[in-house]
Amino acid sequence: MLYSESTPSGTRAEQFLRRYRVLEGLLEKAMASKKPSSSFVMDYLHDDDSMPIRYELNMCREIRNLLTHNSDPSGQAVVEPSEAVLSALERVILHVSTPRSAISYGTPAEKIMTASTTDNIEDVMHHMAKLGYSNVPIMDHGHMVGVFGKSSLFAYAERFGFESLND
Repeated sequence: MLYSESTPSGTRAEQFLRRYRVLEGLLEKAMASKKPSSSFVMDYLHDDDSMPIRYELNMCREIRNLLTHNSDPSGQAVVEPSEAVLSALERVILHVSTPRSAISYGTPAEKIMTASTTDNIEDVMHHMAKLGYSNVPIMDHGHMVGVFGKSSLFAYAERFGFESLND
């Protein structure tokens, strides 16, 4: 359990609200460079990073709103979160507090367009334009030996002159 109280005290509703405040603090810190439109939780719900836990986060947000803004006539909470809900909130907190790896943002190898050292440059350029690529790794026997990009021909022509560009 990421967020643990030495001795969980109070009702599950109180435990839930304490943990939810931890979540809000984590999101405020993570999204400090952005001014929230309504709340950091709502902004994070619309961020691609929340996709794996979006359902749980929204459920917890709704339960938090019920606990905070509604009570019965005697002042008691109108809902009591279950242990499963507390566990879901823990998973959300864990997701938010765990840094993402580079591969989680990168393009999988099987989706990367590559070219070989013997490929025709015009064919590579047409394929790049068709697929919307700006850079393509150049491979030789399974090893990357360089990168061909939109600016590569410009750099070559600038260095060697336009006359040097031919079939």
